[in-house]
Amino acid sequence: MSYTYLFLVCLVVTGAVAMDVEIDSAKSSFKCIMCSDTFTGSSDCVTNPKADSPDIGEITCSTSCYVSVVKVFGKIANIERGCTEECKSSAGCPYIGKCLTCCSGSNYCNDNADF
Repeated sequence: MSYTYLFLVCLVVTGAVAMDVEIDSAKSSFKCIMCSDTFTGSSDCVTNPKADSPDIGEITCSTSCYVSVVKVFGKIANIERGCTEECKSSAGCPYIGKCLTCCSGSNYCNDNADF
């Protein structure tokens, strides 16, 4: 068996694997809502994240959508929605502090959060 033949076989196999991985990652992509707002409890990012608003966008994601909320005395001081590589949901949302809700797998799964 010649080295040229082995090289061609390796190229074909490697190409097939790369194409297969690329197809699989495309299947697992979904869309997340992307917005942020500070010191307002009535913005679309808080109350209506699916609104047709210039302040609300979308991002294609393959990891986790998130909603991050910072509360001060029970009121939302900051909210952020988007996509992140690593995400671990908080056990609850404190009266003062930061809480994080994570989701994945379906489009706009970060449209709502219990905060």
